[in-house]
Amino acid sequence: MKLPPLLLLCAASCVSAMEPAARSLFDGMTLGGWEGNPKHWRVENGAITGEIPEGETLKENQFIYWQGEVHDFDLTVEYRITGGPGANSGIQYRSERQADGAAAGYQADLDDGKLWLGRIYEERKRALLVERGTRVSIAPDGRRWRDAFADADSFKAVPKASDWNTYRVRATATHTEVWINGVLFGVLDDHEAGKAAFGGKIAFQLHSAKGPAKIEFRSVKLVDLGATEAPKYTGVKPAAAATEVRGITPLGDDGKPLNLGFETGTLEGWKAGRPKAMPGSTSR
Repeated sequence: MKLPPLLLLCAASCVSAMEPAARSLFDGMTLGGWEGNPKHWRVENGAITGEIPEGETLKENQFIYWQGEVHDFDLTVEYRITGGPGANSGIQYRSERQADGAAAGYQADLDDGKLWLGRIYEERKRALLVERGTRVSIAPDGRRWRDAFADADSFKAVPKASDWNTYRVRATATHTEVWINGVLFGVLDDHEAGKAAFGGKIAFQLHSAKGPAKIEFRSVKLVDLGATEAPKYTGVKPAAAATEVRGITPLGDDGKPLNLGFETGTLEGWKAGRPKAMPGSTSR
């Protein structure tokens, strides 16, 4: 039976009313409730700020952690990213804080919108899980299904350059959705036995790169949606083909696969320098 528009509106409002109110995780003035290296993180102009100054190079990813933990949740954050082409960040969720301070776990990726913004990556684990514009489902044995709903390049115009944007991550049970400025970028349904995470830390990332790079977060609001118990899979064996499709290979603007070695958290194997001029070209 098709419901009248008025009843549909009422139903949507009732569902929203059933959810707990959002609470702020950042007071806008101090890093109370957060833990990170003060060399890289500070509060500036009412925002949690991570920065790589011009002329400096950050060799390893840096993270600032909220001291609580999340399970099922709806998180909204306003962010602004500026700097050179290497400026990159991310929102860790359901992650582990490792002994060296690094994060391991899901990341809603973040850059200026050209390439990484809105992808779902798994730091120090399975690497890229969801390309933007896709819905990805991972079976208990690791097999993956990918359903594209939009072209990845169509999202480049969504973020406002060098301005404030809104990032939303909603995770319930095995299901995660990533939204930027009200636009759905990607969906993950992760059922992989022993690898899907159902709880953990929230953290913000300052990615290793050559400066300048600056990331700012403000208006950090969390709705706690409770917790889902992780399913107990028995007798699940990795599918034979799963080892051959461990992730989605992201492509650069030139259509060639990107070197995901950059995502290990260091600049190992990378060297900064000016490109040589092509024969017959004029350098400037």
